[in-house]
Amino acid sequence: MKGPQLDYPSLRKIEHLTQKLTGKIRVPVGVYTELKTNENGQVDVLSLDGYKKRNSDLESLIQKHQLITNKLKIQNQNLKSS
Repeated sequence: MKGPQLDYPSLRKIEHLTQKLTGKIRVPVGVYTELKTNENGQVDVLSLDGYKKRNSDLESLIQKHQLITNKLKIQNQNLKSS
C-alpha cells in the first residue's frame, strides 16, 4: 500500500517538469510555485535568511494594514458620533 502523498511535489519533480516545459511556457514557473529556477531548470532554494527576511517583510505589511484599519475604524466612529 502506498503511503499518504505529500501536499507539495518534490524538488526533483519540479526540476524535471521545469526542464520539460521551459521552452513551452511564457510565464516563469516561479509565478505559480514561488520557487526560482536557473537556466538549467534547477531549483534555487531560499536560504533561512531569505525566509526570515521575507517573513519580516510580511509582518511589517500586516502591521501597516492593521494600523490603517484601526485609523479607519476610529474615523468611522468619529463620523458616526458627530
